[in-house]
Amino acid sequence: MTDPNDLRSLWPPTTGVGQTVVTTRSTDSALTAGRQIINVGVFTPAESTAYLTAKLASEPDRLVEAAGLADDLGHLPLALAQAAAYILDRTGMTCASYRRRLTHQRRRLDDLAPRVLPDDYPYPVAATWSLSIDHADRFPPPGVARPALELAALLDPNGIPTALFTTPTVQAYGAVSAAQGRSDRAV
Repeated sequence: MTDPNDLRSLWPPTTGVGQTVVTTRSTDSALTAGRQIINVGVFTPAESTAYLTAKLASEPDRLVEAAGLADDLGHLPLALAQAAAYILDRTGMTCASYRRRLTHQRRRLDDLAPRVLPDDYPYPVAATWSLSIDHADRFPPPGVARPALELAALLDPNGIPTALFTTPTVQAYGAVSAAQGRSDRAV
C-alpha cells in the first residue's frame, strides 16, 4: 500500500475473527493508527551471505565477493534475490562481476533519479531491477522488454489484458522504442 486513500472504506470491520495483512513502506498515521505494526527489516550480514551461499552453492566460484555484494545491496532481501537470479542466469557471472555492473548501473541511475527518493527508496533494488531489464532486453526480439515494462507501469496494477500487448499500436511503440534503444547504445 502506498497511499492510505486507496484503502478508504475498504478496511474490513474489526470482528475478532480473521486477520488482514497490508504491506507498506509508508509510516503514515492513517495506515498505522490503531493497527498492529510488524516491522520487517533487512537481513543481517550473516543472513545475507547465507542466502547468497544457498542460492549459488552449486557453483561456489560464483561466491567471490559475496559479502561485499550483500553490503552493496544493503542486505535487502529483494535486491539479494534479484542479484542471485541474475548471477545464476549468466554463465560465468560471479558476485564480484555483478558488483562491477552494479557500480556502473548506480552511476546511470544517479543521473536519472531525483535527489531524494520517497520513503527512503533503496537504490539497490532499482539498480538490480535495471540490470535485470537490461538483460531481458537482449532476448528476442531484442530491445522490447524495457518498453513493455514501461508501458505496463502506466497501466492498471490489478491486471492488464494480454491482448493489449499484441495491438498494432503497442507493437509499433515497442518497435520504435527498441530501435531507439539500439541507436542510444551505439552512441
